[in-house]
Amino acid sequence: MGKNQKSFLLTLVDKTLKTIIIQKLPNKRAKTVVAAFRDIEANTF
Repeated sequence: MGKNQKSFLLTLVDKTLKTIIIQKLPNKRAKTVVAAFRDIEANTF
């Protein structure tokens, strides 16, 4: 996504709560994705 694929989106869908969460990521490295997921989990659920 983005110009020259320099940004990425993490998309979470919770069917039980009928919630969609989208967060922009600077890269798609595993550590970045896990950190973003943990941040979302800690602040949302």
